[in-house]
Amino acid sequence: MDEHVTVFFKVMDRGFHLHVPADQEQYYIRAKDSFRRMVEKYKGKGHDEMEAMALTSIDSIVSLQRNYDQLEKQKQQLANMIATWDTKVEKSLKN
Repeated sequence: MDEHVTVFFKVMDRGFHLHVPADQEQYYIRAKDSFRRMVEKYKGKGHDEMEAMALTSIDSIVSLQRNYDQLEKQKQQLANMIATWDTKVEKSLKN
């Protein structure tokens, strides 16, 4: 069974606990810190707390989608490289 730990997140005046796998705790903590920094950046640009959180959330979603798309492209490139390599190996074995 995986070991889980509790990570506390505070959003505005409310907080909540997440039970996350212990080996992933660092990612949740880093994400929370990064989110907090981005919220402060938007607040520094004149947005109120709610707007800053919404803009940060949108940025996060867009970033995840962009990274997913890049990963899919890399996966396809790797599959193409393997197919090319297989073809070359087959040709060399026939000779």
